Formats: sequence, structure tokens, C-alpha cells
Amino acid sequence: MAGKGELHRVTTADTGSQILLVEDSPVQAELGRRLLEQAGHRVTIARDGREALDRLTSGEPLPDLVLSDVKMPRMDGIQLCSDIRTDESLRQLRVILVTALGDPIDLVRGLEVGADNYIVKPYSDEHLLAKVEEELAAAPRDDAMDRRVSMQLTMDGRDYHMEAAPERLVKLLISTYDNTVQQNKELVETQVELRAANQSLEQKFLALESSQQALRESEGSLRSIVNVTPLIIFRIDLGGNITYLNQAVQILGYSPDELIGKQFSVLVHEDDLDKFSREKVLPLFSGEKTGDDRAPKLFDERRTGPRVSRGLAMRLKGNPAWKPPEGKESPKYGEICSAGVYDGERLMGSIGTISDITHRRQMERELRQLNEELERRVDERTRELFIANENLGKMLRELNFTQLQVIQSEKMAALGTLMGGVAHELNNPLMGALNYVQHVREHVEDEKLQGYLIKAEDNVERAGRIVQNMLSFSRVPNKDLEEVDLAKVVRNTLELVAAEYRHRYIHVQCHIPEDQPWAWGHRTGYQQVLLNLLTNARDALEEMKKDRRLDIEISTEGDHIVLAVKDNGPGIEQANLMRIFDPFFTTKEPGKGTGLGLSVSSSLIKSYGGRMSCESAPGMGAHFIIELPIEYPATLTGEDGAMKGGE
Repeated sequence: MAGKGELHRVTTADTGSQILLVEDSPVQAELGRRLLEQAGHRVTIARDGREALDRLTSGEPLPDLVLSDVKMPRMDGIQLCSDIRTDESLRQLRVILVTALGDPIDLVRGLEVGADNYIVKPYSDEHLLAKVEEELAAAPRDDAMDRRVSMQLTMDGRDYHMEAAPERLVKLLISTYDNTVQQNKELVETQVELRAANQSLEQKFLALESSQQALRESEGSLRSIVNVTPLIIFRIDLGGNITYLNQAVQILGYSPDELIGKQFSVLVHEDDLDKFSREKVLPLFSGEKTGDDRAPKLFDERRTGPRVSRGLAMRLKGNPAWKPPEGKESPKYGEICSAGVYDGERLMGSIGTISDITHRRQMERELRQLNEELERRVDERTRELFIANENLGKMLRELNFTQLQVIQSEKMAALGTLMGGVAHELNNPLMGALNYVQHVREHVEDEKLQGYLIKAEDNVERAGRIVQNMLSFSRVPNKDLEEVDLAKVVRNTLELVAAEYRHRYIHVQCHIPEDQPWAWGHRTGYQQVLLNLLTNARDALEEMKKDRRLDIEISTEGDHIVLAVKDNGPGIEQANLMRIFDPFFTTKEPGKGTGLGLSVSSSLIKSYGGRMSCESAPGMGAHFIIELPIEYPATLTGEDGAMKGGE
């Protein structure tokens, strides 16, 4: 609720708080919007910093919070925050930046441009909502929050010199700490899983060592079994030469005998050979402690235990002179598992298997394509549903308002008919009375009586003008827009309420230039709008004990005509100000108002290509502003170029 002396401007019926979500990913933006709306917030989405800044400077009501990603096209979140802090009308906005802890320069830049808080990726929904609620509940910003001190920050072994507010650095440290705690928790859970996996791996490898020992003891008897497996089983010496192959190598167009003594590279595609051979890979890890987790995978593996190479996928190279049987093709991808072979403690070479994963790779590729297509369709469908929902809401609002307009039009038509009948009945007696007064004036010489007769003649003529205004108000306007003299409409409408205003001691002051341009519309429509504003002002000024004033001003601003009606009444509460243009909304007592006057008036002005708004605050009166185009409204021109109008 606004306090006395604070002005608020409203043109639509907005309610509640607002969060501006700045995110270039449509999927992430939609997920964020749903999460925040489920938490009770209203969300507006901007696709990048430029679109967000345009929204903030468009004159629309400002949001309570800006939640922005850092990495975006056109304008990133850092630049957006900087522009907000350098704009006097926006600098009080609270800004939360979403950034990655692995990119320290973003954190430093965020501190320097004055971000209020930080959310470090990855984050949970609960963490994001907690940070949003923290900033919404925080005290208003003041200049002390922007006082900066020089400091040096060390991150990832690098020093960064900057100037930033200490309070924001504390918030960054808290955000980083929260993120670290969450990652440590996940790391502990992962370590537990890895221990279980390592135990299982050790058990399997022990079983494999036992099997290999049994294989060496009975190699001859088991050779036939090895040859029936679909896996290519190989053994190479320390020089990388093949010492054993089973019959499964025939799927590549070779016989085992013709490859014995040749380099293992004969089976591997040239582009993959350097990626997985000991000679090329190990020098890249010189001096590093990889441990079990980061140990490189090799086809000529010499390690045993947990460091054996498993799941090594590479492209295979078949015999170029071999043609596969009809209906079959040579494998293109293989998965290699390799380990060292020892005789006691003496290394003998490597042993391993090659499995054909060509079909699996094809299925994985198709699955990725299907997932990408599914995501694309989900995004597309989400956008379609969002647009359809927006269009449906707009249609429903237009339908409801059209029904209200029909009802109000029928009421106004009935009122016009009644006023026309009454005006005709009053006009003839008034003309007769005027003739009698004028006749008596011509035959009376007494100056005192002449003064009375002149006053009587003025009052009868005034009553006649009021009757003429009633007749004009009752006429049905032309459907096409016409040029209207707003100054004349103001004077005629004031004639209708002059007596009532005098009885209530309401002083009216008009400021109307003589060369004021005419406006497009309908005289009766403008008279209906002005009469509604004058009636509302009269009711509002009833609460004032004395000094009741109403100012009416017509001016020209650029290519628009501005009609302003301002009273010095008690003003309008902010909660009511947000809804005054809603149909059926009224603050008057039952029976004193329908709540349709301002709604219909706003619709009429909009049909003339104009805009109606209100500025008010408790104790500051009400200031209604009507902006009308001087030129014929472009929004009322049809596709064929014909001008359209109507109420």
C-alpha cells in the first residue's frame, strides 16, 4: 500500500510481485518459470540481456527481482547487471547472477558490477528458491551497499585485483560454501559407489586370473572352445606383435596364421591408433599421477588388477582384399578389453578381446538422433502450447469484454432514447418561455425589471443549451471516426454538471489553448467518457470538507493530444489503483456504482487509437490522463487501406 505523497502509475490490472528471468535456453527458461510460479511468483522471461534491459526501460512496472544467467548472446548477465546499476531508475533493483564456479572471471566481474547474490552451478531447485526468497525478503538497497573497497581475490591459483562491496563478497563466499557442501556430499556418495564397483571388479579380475592360470595349464584342450567364441581373442608381445589370434578374426577377412608376427596396428584404423597405443599415449601423461580413475586406456595394456583397460572403443580395419559373404559386412567398430600377461613377475605382453559393437554404435547414434528430435519436438510443442494458451486467454478476455460492451451499449441506447424524449418535451416550453421573456423586455422600461429579465433570459437560454446537449448525447454516432473539437465537448459536458458542481462548491478550472488540434473519434463517445470522469470526481470530492477543486487541461505533446482531468480528492489506494479499469470493480457503496464506467471509457478511448491511464496516491487526488493521436489512428486501418471506426 502506498503512503501519502507516493505516485503510482497503472494502465492495466497487474497484481502481485514480479520476477524477470533472463535465460537464452527456451527449455531452461520454461523450467525456471514453472519452478518459480509453483513457488507463488509471477515470472516474465527475456531471452538475453538486451531484451531484459529493453523491458526494464520500457516504462512498464519494474519487477521485484532480476534472475539472470551469465553466459548469453548479444548481452551477457554481467553487462546487464552493470547497465542496471548505472541507470538511476533501475539501480535499486535486486539482481541474482547464475554462474559456474569453474569460471572465476565471471564471479569477479559479477562482484565488480554489483550483483546482489550468486547461484553457482550446478544447483538444486531448493537452493535456487532459497536464494530468491532471501533477496525478496532483504531490506531495500541503499548507497552503503554500493561502497566498494579494493581487494585481491585468489581463485584456481590466479590473483584477481578488483573493487567490490564487502557484503557481496560475503554472499559469494556463502554461495560457494553451499555449493561445496553439496558437491562434497555427492562426492562421498560417489566414493561409496566406486568402492562397491572396485570390489566387484577385483573379484571378477581375481576370477579371470584364476581362469587364465587354468587356461595356461590346459591351453590345448581349451583352444577349440576359444575358437567358437564370437569375440576376437588376441595376445601380443612387448613389441606389439601378434602372438595369438583365435578363429573369430575371420570376420575381418583374415586367418589367424597370416597375422601372427605382425603388428597389432594391422587391425586398427590409422586415425585411432595414436589415441590408444602405449607408444603415443603414455608420454602425454609423463609425470602425472593418474590413479585408477584417470588411467589411460590402451590396446597394448601391461597393467593388471584394477588398471586393466576395459571398454576401449575404436574403429577396426579389415582385410582390404577380402569381400564379406553376401548379406554380411565387415565390422566397423570394436570394443577392446586388454590386460598385461605375466609369467610370475616377468611381463610377457598383453592379452585381450575384441567384440563387434558396430550395431550397438549404430543404435546409439540413432538413439541420440531420436533424443535430439524428441527434445526439438518437446521444445516446439512447448512453444506451440504456450502460444495457444496465450491466444486462448486473449480470446476469452476479448469475449468477456465484448459482452460487457454489448450490455453497456444497450444501457446507453436506452438512456439515450429516454434523454431524447425528455429533451423534446422540455424544448418547446423553454422556447415559449424565452419568447415571453424577450417580449416583456421589449415593453418594460424599468431598469431593475430589465436586470431581472436579462437574468431570466440567460437562465432560459442556458436550460436550452442543456436540452440541446441532451439531444446530441442521445443521437447514434456514425460508425466512421470523425474529427471532434475536444474543447467544445468539455464546455458542453460541464454545462450538464454545472448546477450540481455549484451546489457542492466544486471549483472547476479549464486550461484549453485556442489553437488546439481536433481529435479523431465521436463527440458522444468523448462526452460519455468525460461525463463519467466528472461524476467520479464529484463523488470523490464529497469527502473533502473544503477547497474542492477540479482541473481540466488540453495540451499537445508531440503527435498526441493529451486531455487531463485532475481533482484534489482523497486519492486512490495502490491496491485499488491496480484494478480501476477492471469491469465491475468499484469502491462505491452498493447501489451507487456498477463498476463499468472506467472500463467502458478505457475501451472507448482505445477504440479511437488512444490510451487512458491514472496516477494517484492516498491524499494526492486522482489524475486521469487521456492520450489521443492527432493523425487518423493507424491501428484502425483495415488491410485494404480503408479507414474503420466505431464504438
